[in-house]
Amino acid sequence: ATLLPPANRKAVMTRIKVGKGECVATDDPALTLSADSLGSTLAICLSDQEAGVAAMAVAVLPVTPKGMETPEGMNAMDTVAALKSIFRLAVDKGASKGKMKLWLVGASQYMEAPKDMALGAQTYTAAKQIVTKNKIEIEGEHVGGQRNRSVEFNSASPPRIIFADNQEITL
Repeated sequence: ATLLPPANRKAVMTRIKVGKGECVATDDPALTLSADSLGSTLAICLSDQEAGVAAMAVAVLPVTPKGMETPEGMNAMDTVAALKSIFRLAVDKGASKGKMKLWLVGASQYMEAPKDMALGAQTYTAAKQIVTKNKIEIEGEHVGGQRNRSVEFNSASPPRIIFADNQEITL
């Protein structure tokens, strides 16, 4: 078999699914990060295109209730943990704070509910407060409403949102 030089090989796209309560970062521009069926959870997408770094965290709660232990492997259970994890992992992969772009996706609300039960809105509000306090600009967002959505992206392109009816938009 003849092995082509690296410049002549086609990049093989691979995908990592980021689960609820998880955070993943990569410095492989051919790697796509995705989160399926976000519901009321909030996907935080971050990239430094120049460094080739992409990271995604899926926050489940606005804050972890007092006394609740974080399940094993869930480094992004609540908004604070998700934002801390995503920035730490992105910097570890080579991203620079001044060059990072941030997007927020998800946080749906499906029914009228008492304010304390509207987890999507609470999680989104908590994230907005934290990023505003830290003077981090949000590049784009697609949040709220009653439509479930999934999201995928890599360091070379902004997030692409896929709805249950297969409609897509790019932020």
